[in-house]
Amino acid sequence: MIWPFSKPRKPMVFDLIPHTGMVPIQLGAKRDNVMAVMKALGHVPSAVQDTAEHLRNLSVEPPASSAGGSLYFIENCLQVEFDGNHRATFIGLAPHRGVELRYQGQDILTRPADEVFQILAGNEASPAPAFNPNEVLFSDQILTLWEADPQYDPHGERYPVWGQIGIGGKAYLE
Repeated sequence: MIWPFSKPRKPMVFDLIPHTGMVPIQLGAKRDNVMAVMKALGHVPSAVQDTAEHLRNLSVEPPASSAGGSLYFIENCLQVEFDGNHRATFIGLAPHRGVELRYQGQDILTRPADEVFQILAGNEASPAPAFNPNEVLFSDQILTLWEADPQYDPHGERYPVWGQIGIGGKAYLE
């Protein structure tokens, strides 16, 4: 669940539930609903990217999973991609001092990258992919891990943590 910042200031907590999305922002949610939920929590977009228009300017056809562009919140640590119907197809979260990402009770944004990989690999129905510090896709869970590097450790570069952890829908997987 996302808890709004209050006094004393509490971090936002996302429960990552495979195949359903992050609560209360869910995969399949309409862009307007995502905006309304985040606004109600006191967050306006920190960036808006019209992926389709950007790619067309480069003479590249955008993939269906991101044809509707992206919204970024909380100093760009929360990314939501939309399809051409303005429905969320991907939700990604990067380490940030005001956010926690809980998966099975652990904050996986601050855990060492190899530990997070092992936790998620243990939940994959088919054989898990090999560890790759640049990117990993758990296709059964449609979970992604991007760029393991110590620079993303919010506690001072003690060990590599993932630069982004995300969940996608079937359109994202395709």
